[in-house]
Amino acid sequence: MMSAHKRFFPRPRDARAEALAWRERLERFSEDEDIRAAFDAWLEEDKKHGEAYARVERVWKAAAEPALQPGIAAMREEALRAAPRRRMVPVLWSVAGAAVIIGAVTPFALRLMSDNPATSIAATLEATTKDRIFQTAVGERSLTTLADGSSVTLNTNSRIGVHYSHTGRRITLDYGQAYFEIARDPDRPFIVTAGRRQVIALGTAFEIRLDADDVKVTLIEGSAAVTMAKDAPVHPSSDLEDRRNVRLEPGQQFVAVANTAPTVQDVDATDVLSWRDGRVTFRDEPLIRAVAEMNRYTSEKLILSPAAPQHYRITGVFRTGSTASFVAAIESAYPITAQPGADGVVLLAPREE
Repeated sequence: MMSAHKRFFPRPRDARAEALAWRERLERFSEDEDIRAAFDAWLEEDKKHGEAYARVERVWKAAAEPALQPGIAAMREEALRAAPRRRMVPVLWSVAGAAVIIGAVTPFALRLMSDNPATSIAATLEATTKDRIFQTAVGERSLTTLADGSSVTLNTNSRIGVHYSHTGRRITLDYGQAYFEIARDPDRPFIVTAGRRQVIALGTAFEIRLDADDVKVTLIEGSAAVTMAKDAPVHPSSDLEDRRNVRLEPGQQFVAVANTAPTVQDVDATDVLSWRDGRVTFRDEPLIRAVAEMNRYTSEKLILSPAAPQHYRITGVFRTGSTASFVAAIESAYPITAQPGADGVVLLAPREE
């Protein structure tokens, strides 16, 4: 039988990353007894888990207390020695505003992450919602409570249309990313359409992201079905499995990418929803994708030079819109340098030796 913590959160690659993930989960879901039980089971599996968590706890507290900042420096060598020797991917951590970079073959560095002044969180309570449009600009997030008590949080550069009637609650995600917490109403299904897909739920919480024709649906709690949208054309490639009806379980993510068969995978809910707290989380992500993700939150775009090695990968947690801290981390971890360009563009190019 799968252990409780594996069922809730698929495991990162090493004990240090696991410990950081657990620290974040316990703070965010402090009242959740199931998560606490899963954490206790994780601690009992291996004594290294407790040691890793103790180190994370010390760094967490030190980063939160300015007077203890010198204590972080004392842990640099210890953390470097503890880094897995086979791991060639730098691990970039953010703890209470501090980004800690640990690499098996790269120097250890400590950088402070700046807050993102461009990000605004607007809370809007709507007494009535019929046909409405809600949207955010680049770098903004918005929280809206709908007429039935459901809520929707929009991420950067997103837009939805809302149509409520006596028989149903329909949402259209035109583009971007949205998280829904749905008030239960068996007589009025809650249906979100995104591109060629639609999500049907009664009382649940899920996130949905639409990039061009690519759709990701992550179920956080409850139950939801992902189906083809009513007017969606049939995929012309008969050799690709077109999953027309997929029922998700909490912790699962449905992924439909153009010209490929849709898939369902287990994900870490904390990582997926980190944007709601103004953070972006990478787990062994190709650098080019990490750059694209950071670009979603700011008008000051990063461009990865074609001359830069394409095999570089990133694991880390950063403030949304904090381009400076992300660039500093990349420069510390890899032989890459940032070259300012016109119109606020920053080129990430190989460093000249």
